[in-house]
Amino acid sequence: MERYTEKEEIGKGAFGTVYIATDKVTGELHALKELNTEAKKILPELGALMKVKPHPGVVKFKGMFITDEGSTMLTMEYCSGGNLDTFWQREKPNLEIKHSFMKEISEALNHLHQNGIVHRDIKPENILVAPDEHGGNHPKLADFGQAKWLTVKQI
Repeated sequence: MERYTEKEEIGKGAFGTVYIATDKVTGELHALKELNTEAKKILPELGALMKVKPHPGVVKFKGMFITDEGSTMLTMEYCSGGNLDTFWQREKPNLEIKHSFMKEISEALNHLHQNGIVHRDIKPENILVAPDEHGGNHPKLADFGQAKWLTVKQI
């Protein structure tokens, strides 16, 4: 944790608590997910996901570390727009933007499927929104706690 500033809780789920913190080296905001005991069972799946080629529609995994207290932390891209549900309620996007979001989500799912990963928990809370440098917003698939890495036999 020495690499990050004080963390602030921004969410909680079945597998852990998510915080926002600043990386002291890069100055970037990151989302840090502190995994609970139940979540540690899924670490092999997350490890597999970290090996998949990055895609703009999938939250970037930056790494994983163990704190001095023994907590397992995942470091991920921070998406400041919140989740899809809160974003739509707050911004009230028109049909064209909603259509664009659905297209981007479909492309991200296709990318995962081509890499043998099935998310298995697609819902508005697991789709985050990240702004781009041009003032637009883009959906990103997140929360891979239920994801399944398929072997060649399973595909």
